[in-house]
Order: sequence, then C-alpha cells, then structure tokens
Amino acid sequence: MTYVVGAVAIIMSIVGPFLVLRGAGLTRKSAAEATRQAKETADRENKFRHREETMRHLRWAMELALSDNRHRATGGALALDALTKSPLVQTEDVQMVHAISVFVSEVAMARRRPGMEEDA
Repeated sequence: MTYVVGAVAIIMSIVGPFLVLRGAGLTRKSAAEATRQAKETADRENKFRHREETMRHLRWAMELALSDNRHRATGGALALDALTKSPLVQTEDVQMVHAISVFVSEVAMARRRPGMEEDA
C-alpha cells in the first residue's frame, strides 16, 4: 500500500504542474473569448446608437428644410447637406440619407413661392 501512495505522489508531482498550466491556458482562452464577445456586443450597440442619432438628425433637418419659414428651410437644407457628408452616417445608410436629402430639396424647391414667411 505504501508503494501505491508513493507512486501516486510521484506521478502527481510530475503531472500536477502540467495540469495547472493546462487549466491556466483554458482560463486564458475563455477570458479572450469573453472579451471578444463583449467587444462585438459593444460594437453592435454603438452602431445602433449611431444609426438612431443619424435618423434623429435626418428627421430634424427634414422638418426644418420643409418649413414655410425661409430661414428655417435654409438651415434645414444646410443641415441635410452636412448630414450627407457626416462620418456619423454609416456606410449602409449613405444612399438613403442622400436620397432623402435630394427628395426634400426637390419638394422644398417646388414649394417655394415669392411670399414665404420670414418668421414663424
């Protein structure tokens, strides 16, 4: 019996450090995966926030550009133009923002009349 205990002790003293190193490697790998997943989640949330902010700016600029007040309409048109060039707009939204900007500009030009209000 003493030989068995001695043999187990010798084997564990040899194998033990390798098991510890293997466990540390698995822990490091798990931590790296958790970090990667957290970064992907943060990137998706950030992309969503940027898109949401873009749509708020787009809506605001459209409302201004279609105003009967000449100064507000000019400000809205300038805001739409700036938004089409903004880094805030994501690649997949560029065409949409540009198309809406063109459409709003055309509608605003069609609505222009000599007696536009100065203040409203």
